Amino acid sequence: MSPLLLPEEQFAAEDSTKDMWGRAYGVGQRKDSLGAVAEVVSRFRRHHYHQRGWRDTAALVFNKKAPHGTHGLPTWRRRKFTFALPDGFHFDVAHERGRPFELTSADGIRKTYRRYANIDAYGYARGGK
Repeated sequence: MSPLLLPEEQFAAEDSTKDMWGRAYGVGQRKDSLGAVAEVVSRFRRHHYHQRGWRDTAALVFNKKAPHGTHGLPTWRRRKFTFALPDGFHFDVAHERGRPFELTSADGIRKTYRRYANIDAYGYARGGK
């Protein structure tokens, strides 16, 4: 799975890879080259991909999980970049040490989760505990 599907506002990326999403958006606007963006994506993968999933600098692990269903999601939230997302695509997010953590959803709602959060590719919370 491409790291470009991770929610960029909720994923605390390492400094040298923080611009991955912006640079990928820039390719379509001819502001960056595909080769340069591919290198940033590779660097991101080397830095953040671990056996249990995508790990950010805040020790949160993002794992792709079974779909929930779209429940009337707008069309734009069913696609990201050129990817058509599977129905109900989301990540389960949990602290790697099982600690409670806070996330701010793309709609601005900040919440503390004790076990996990369900977050879609755009950073909208879709449940959790």
